[in-house]
Amino acid sequence: RGAYEIDIILLKFDRLLSPRSVINWTSINFPRSDDTEEAIWKIANLLNLPSLNSIYARCSRLAYRQSTIEEEMEKIRRSKSSYIQTMGSEILPAFQDFLSTRQIDAIPDLHEFTDYIHIYIGDDIPDFPIRIRPSFIAIEDGKLTPYFLIGWSDLSLSPYQKQLLSTVICNSILTHQDFIGSDAMIVVMPRMEYSNDRDVRWWKARSYASLTDDQFADQASRFQRGLVNTIHRLRRS
Repeated sequence: RGAYEIDIILLKFDRLLSPRSVINWTSINFPRSDDTEEAIWKIANLLNLPSLNSIYARCSRLAYRQSTIEEEMEKIRRSKSSYIQTMGSEILPAFQDFLSTRQIDAIPDLHEFTDYIHIYIGDDIPDFPIRIRPSFIAIEDGKLTPYFLIGWSDLSLSPYQKQLLSTVICNSILTHQDFIGSDAMIVVMPRMEYSNDRDVRWWKARSYASLTDDQFADQASRFQRGLVNTIHRLRRS
């Protein structure tokens, strides 16, 4: 193998074992083991993974009233990434309309709040970290309410994946003392049909029945097997 091929394989390993946000982790988990493994394999082999994190950060600044929509749109227009320009020009106005409608009172002091859960992978592989970090945290009805934003143009989460996502949020961040009795909001912004306009929808984490401990353990096992099998496939490639 040449140095370039080795570098690519190492990049794939690094990508597989790096901490993954709970939303991205949910998107590669399925009720079937083969579907889960195939999703993990696809992620490993993507040379360029587009990220919306910079746009989520701009949405957070809007929620915290740290900037205006005009300021953020100007920064989007100056971006060197055509992907960020396109996605930002769609997501930011839709999110601003959502903020204006709900009159959200977000708390800047909590902008770095992050939780983790870890999934056992194997004796010779570190536990896999799943990062649960809200896009922002607000006060609603006197309670802290974490908001998680999903800006994908196509809302591809199945009902099972929505239940899995809600389960992880309920069993992690919502168990902290300051969040007891609270709920979390998952806000999605898919494109409307035949349009680049975004349709802002949301659900509350507690609106889905949580998976039982056994059901979640089964899914964690499917992910573990899929990840280990993918690592073996990369080593053989």
